[in-house]
Amino acid sequence: MQCVFSLMENIEMLKSRLKSMNESRKMLEDSLNQQVAYSRAIEREMQGLKPEVIQLFRQKEKHVAWLVARGVKQNRLIQLLQSNGGTGGGGVRALALVLGVDDLPHQDEHTWLLNECSRTDAEQYLAGKKDGTFLVRPSSSGQYALSIACNGITNHCIIYKTKRGYGFAEPYNIYESLKALVIHYAQNSLEEHNDSLTTNLAFPVFAATAPTAPDQSDTTTNTTTTVPLVAGGYINLANTHYN
Repeated sequence: MQCVFSLMENIEMLKSRLKSMNESRKMLEDSLNQQVAYSRAIEREMQGLKPEVIQLFRQKEKHVAWLVARGVKQNRLIQLLQSNGGTGGGGVRALALVLGVDDLPHQDEHTWLLNECSRTDAEQYLAGKKDGTFLVRPSSSGQYALSIACNGITNHCIIYKTKRGYGFAEPYNIYESLKALVIHYAQNSLEEHNDSLTTNLAFPVFAATAPTAPDQSDTTTNTTTTVPLVAGGYINLANTHYN
């Protein structure tokens, strides 16, 4: 009799657990449906904004071309294009489209390649600089390193030199020179390698137009980063997802 009672008790307990699991599943399904609906709404909104974004970009191109035709200097154009408070990535791409890649300040290696620069030196050069301000320096590993201001801190990324070329990670070590790598990432975000680096190589640190970040008294300035690191305190650009 005791066995039957214990068995019935276990059955009731299992029924209770099953009910609880079904309720949890229902809640998760409802939450998932809400997220899907929200995602679709955002996607529709983004699709609706695309024509406006394209139109604004074309207007910007026309304005830049108009300024170039009237003799406005390259340095002044860069200042104008990054004066809206963004990272400057869109401005660099627009300038490249109008003036041509050959006219970007990145073409002058002296503005960003520092052959006698330590990690500490790099952090001093980039302190207070706007997101996207960068330099390339030797690394203690014997490779090169990119040091770049992003999200209020200085981030450091190893640049590997292989038989195929320079790059941040395989299979993308394909650039024939450091300049080729810099020019590519002047027009493309580093975010494709690491979600925390939401910028491109926008401003060579010693270019005439390298901007300073706005003063923010409520922001703590430091040179440490919480994104994933590899040996030596460098941002990990190898363990990434590619589209």
